[in-house]
Amino acid sequence: MRDRQASRAARRAREFEAFVAGAAGRLLHTATLLTAEAPDANPRARRLLTLALAHTYAGWDRLHGEDPTSAPASTSPPGSSTGRGTTTAPSAAPGRIRAARSRP
Repeated sequence: MRDRQASRAARRAREFEAFVAGAAGRLLHTATLLTAEAPDANPRARRLLTLALAHTYAGWDRLHGEDPTSAPASTSPPGSSTGRGTTTAPSAAPGRIRAARSRP
């Protein structure tokens, strides 16, 4: 029983380390943008990232099969890039709302 738990804990740690190795740069960049710090001097962003990763590790058993950074193209917001050199068509609703408001 203890061997199984130790094996599971080691696998969990390896999976999380692999996730962090692949996503740490993007996550630090995002944290730096959120804290409005300079990219080369960002102690608050690093602290934010450390706390976020600690919370992620705590829920890793529940989260490890999901990768929120690789959403399918069909869930991209209107007007965003699909990664294939094209963009999705923006919704026509905002134009209709402006046109309706501009009428006397």
